[in-house]
Amino acid sequence: MRQTLLAVSAAVLLCCCLSPVLAQDDLPPIPMGFRGLEFGTPLAEIPHLVYVRTETAGSEMNGFWDMDLYAPDKPDLNYAGIRLDEVLFGFRNDTFNRAILLAQGRDAYNALLSAMAEAYGLRDSVTFSMEGCERCILVHKTYSYDTVEGHSWLWGIQESDGIFWAVDVEINTATGEVRARLGFLFS
Repeated sequence: MRQTLLAVSAAVLLCCCLSPVLAQDDLPPIPMGFRGLEFGTPLAEIPHLVYVRTETAGSEMNGFWDMDLYAPDKPDLNYAGIRLDEVLFGFRNDTFNRAILLAQGRDAYNALLSAMAEAYGLRDSVTFSMEGCERCILVHKTYSYDTVEGHSWLWGIQESDGIFWAVDVEINTATGEVRARLGFLFS
């Protein structure tokens, strides 16, 4: 009996000690780009883009800026098994920092959400370390307000307002417009 208790205690202790390592190894990939185009690439290095419009991006917490949106001259509008209405590449200071996927309807929302959940998981939050970030955190949030509902994944520094990468998928329940954003954010 005593040996069994010691063996169980040792197994529990071993699992507790290994769990941070297992959690780190099990981390979903950080979105470093979209369709082979890395975030941070200068606009001048990306051929075959057509200017579409300028939108205001950012938040009250991190500030607002103008983001120039471009579309590929021959866009691939298929993603996650659905047909998109539009694929846009966002540039801040002539540097690629965001991909925006636009579609319509609940089926498109569910397909995009499933694709992002498969890629990034649906954990509430996880803490990890990586080069340049000793205390990083990945947070998944579900939100709903007025006529918008969605999910977001945020990668950043724990105990800081600085968010480095973000992915979100949301639907406007009044209009059916679906928007997915993947990007590198500047804090």
